Amino acid sequence: PGGSSGPSQVSISYSMEQSGWVGSFIIYSAAGREVRILGQNQILGTSGVFSWTGTDAAGTRVPPGYYIIVAQLFDLTGRVKVVKKILVVGSPL
Repeated sequence: PGGSSGPSQVSISYSMEQSGWVGSFIIYSAAGREVRILGQNQILGTSGVFSWTGTDAAGTRVPPGYYIIVAQLFDLTGRVKVVKKILVVGSPL
């Protein structure tokens, strides 16, 4: 989110092979500090979208830089998946 001509938010989509997964989606700074929880222990369908506007838990705009989203996913049989992706926050020129 941010950037001089980019979108003011980022959409994080997921797709699962079956419903019944429970997931938490947390954004961390590059230093490892928790910035924002997008969803915690939510029952997930086969697909969905979470959005982040580049703000922290207090609603304050985060500084430009690299951030990591960590998706922790659990299903009813005990399977666990952890997915990490890099996000970039830009600033207007």
